[in-house]
Amino acid sequence: MKSDNNKFLKVRKFVKLTNTIDSAIALLEGYFEQANLKCEVSSGFRSSEEQLKIIVNKCLKHKVDKEFPLIRAAHLLDVETWREPWGRLLTIGEMVNPPVPTAAPFDYKKSDGTLKKAGTIIQLSGHQLGQDFDISGFNQELNISIELDKIVEVIKKFIDSGMATNHVSGYLKEPVNGCIHIDCIELKLNKF
Repeated sequence: MKSDNNKFLKVRKFVKLTNTIDSAIALLEGYFEQANLKCEVSSGFRSSEEQLKIIVNKCLKHKVDKEFPLIRAAHLLDVETWREPWGRLLTIGEMVNPPVPTAAPFDYKKSDGTLKKAGTIIQLSGHQLGQDFDISGFNQELNISIELDKIVEVIKKFIDSGMATNHVSGYLKEPVNGCIHIDCIELKLNKF
């Protein structure tokens, strides 16, 4: 992978990369070096099963399992074990995509205040499509916290430079998750 030798924007060992994600991380390295900011990529590609595990863990953390005990035995193919608990997460401000495209069971407000009605179809996470990754506000290797706004500054410089045009389409500051979510543009490889 291109990002294997990064010194400033390192990828944690367990993170799964795609060519799309890896290319963006490799390009961002120079901007993190210029800012002298040592950060880590904490999440990349996720399977639907891994996305469901995130939902289950968030439900347990927020005690949603008290209202919806089936979440403790959630199974990807049994939507009724996780759909309503996932929906409850949305109503308490825990924005997380479902493991498969699913209608939101309850009205909820997005982090920007936009009201979404029950029945709104929520698509897969860009993580599941191999197009998104997260940069953590905590560097495990150095055991230091990094202000998310400092990471945003670096991302903005990257975008403003024009280098992001074919690699990064945007970002989202996620204070609840302690990270900056990066949206990548899928690499279109020439086919002959």
